[in-house]
Amino acid sequence: MEGKVGKAKMAKSKSYNWGIIATGAIARQFSIGLNFAPGAVKYAVASRELQKAESFADEYGFRKAYGSYEELLADPKVDIVYIATPHQFHTENTIAALKAKKAVLCEKPFAVNAAAAKEMVKTARENNCLLMEAMWTRFIPAVQKAKEMVEQGEIGDIRMITGDFGYRTEVGVPDRIYDPAACGGGLMDVGIYPVSLASMFFKEQPEEIQALAEIGSTSVDELSAYLLRYKGGELAVLYSAIRT
Repeated sequence: MEGKVGKAKMAKSKSYNWGIIATGAIARQFSIGLNFAPGAVKYAVASRELQKAESFADEYGFRKAYGSYEELLADPKVDIVYIATPHQFHTENTIAALKAKKAVLCEKPFAVNAAAAKEMVKTARENNCLLMEAMWTRFIPAVQKAKEMVEQGEIGDIRMITGDFGYRTEVGVPDRIYDPAACGGGLMDVGIYPVSLASMFFKEQPEEIQALAEIGSTSVDELSAYLLRYKGGELAVLYSAIRT
């Protein structure tokens, strides 16, 4: 009986064909993760170089490989697209996918500024498509449990959140982190995690933001701190670093 129930549940579950745009390190990690996602079908991958896409497809088990992002988006069998391109291309690639009527999971950071984020959301609404940032930390079981405890009032009202995310690298390694044109720096790479944490628990925009940053030799923020104040007087004290 137990086996029959399990089969019935599996039969009812819907599958979705995933397409991945770009073949870098984060796309590789995500492809491994898809193995554990119910209903996820590794369908297609696209790169600006067909050979890279074919190699990626062979290694990670995708059915199709495309030598351009446009070809993948034109495939009617692709249901949802994971955007794994560098930061500065997230908005462009996401909007293209949404206009192709694909659901989108965009790697962090969602966009490089508020105007770009608003345009992405606007496009998603116009095309009636799912759009989500791949903020994986929100799905960590411990974080989910903490959220549950807060919502049930087990620890009382939150008055202050502190959060940090930092690591140490040498200047220029890796290149993209120290490249302003690639939207490098600590805030875009790891600072968004504590900022997202504050947003998750306070569930509103701060009324006031103060920030300080140490700008390094390549003109990106190597060390930065952010103080957010909310309408009820709550505070978020956050900081990030790529040289500390």
